[in-house]
Amino acid sequence: MASQTKKLSGLRDSFQGAREYQQIEGLQSQVENLQSEVARLKSQELDSVQQSQLEGQIEQLTAQLAARSGVHQILISEIDRDEAQPRTVFPPALIQERAESLRTKGQLTPIIVIPNGDRYKLFEGELRWRGAQKLEWKELDAVFLTSAESLNATEIFERQVVTSIQSQRLHDLDIAEAIIKLTVDRYPNWAGSETDIPKTLNAALRQMEREGTNPDFNALKIADPQTQKSWLDSLENKDEEKQIFQTILGLQLHPASINKHILPLLKVADDVKAAIREYGIEGSKAKQIDRLTPEYLGQSDEDALKIRADVIQQITEDKLSLIETKMLIEEIVDTHVPTPVIKPDRVVRVTGKVNKLLADIKTDQELSDLERALKEIQKALKIKRSELQQST
Repeated sequence: MASQTKKLSGLRDSFQGAREYQQIEGLQSQVENLQSEVARLKSQELDSVQQSQLEGQIEQLTAQLAARSGVHQILISEIDRDEAQPRTVFPPALIQERAESLRTKGQLTPIIVIPNGDRYKLFEGELRWRGAQKLEWKELDAVFLTSAESLNATEIFERQVVTSIQSQRLHDLDIAEAIIKLTVDRYPNWAGSETDIPKTLNAALRQMEREGTNPDFNALKIADPQTQKSWLDSLENKDEEKQIFQTILGLQLHPASINKHILPLLKVADDVKAAIREYGIEGSKAKQIDRLTPEYLGQSDEDALKIRADVIQQITEDKLSLIETKMLIEEIVDTHVPTPVIKPDRVVRVTGKVNKLLADIKTDQELSDLERALKEIQKALKIKRSELQQST
């Protein structure tokens, strides 16, 4: 084991000696981006404790409503989904999972409904409602949110967005569309200019970054309303930017994260959006699929659409991970997009580095270790190249 560690250390030293080559090929930038992505994912995992606490608050609200007006058994046929509610992604597998839970464990928590004449409008619990229909149940336990009758449609919608985000039940596409809808509902000056909302947010964040004035959004998104208002007031003569930031911060979301990871989903092709809603494909995978445009592939609209449909089918049937999805997209791109020409002077520099590295290899094991390392670097570089191409 000690000799194996020594060999691997020798390989690392050899790679360190090629630092100039790494800079030429952009490897340092790749490492920084990968580290940033890992940090973002770790941050989300840490937030899961807080999100669990928030879901507990939703359960507490249900208990309070039950204590006030009791739990009622109401006919499923008398319940209407709220067509204006933010959640639109209900993958069949998720409905089946909830139906199985209802079948084996029963309904543990009442749904929340808003009395609406002689019918009821769903406020919270659509997945249980859909699962119960799959089981052909006739009734569901429910509590009444009568106070919501005094709220306007925008306020009800915002409550539903917050409730769903806090319990991790909104897809990124739903969040993106909800942000646009809430911004327009609260600030009618955006009506007809919805596509400008992401552009305005992106421009504002870029300017803050250039000027070094971007705040700690992690702290600001969970700050009290007065603290958020004080920061918004500091954005003098930028009313449209204020409106967007106020909408996002009001939902306790991070504006920079929304700008980078969520709002870009609004631009994916309609067939990709349809796949999200039908299969619940994650936003990160959807953005990879959306790279397969007719222009990028050099194919007709019809052929590109078929290629995307085949990719969607393979991703869903084989349950591909994000890294596997990226590799699949890269394989398809490689068969359609010409390989860029490498300049002769760069070939000479690279060849020199490679020859030096090979000269340092003394054993078959070291060569085998190097081959594995190079394969991993090659995969990482292909993925990074695709990400750079997508961002341009």
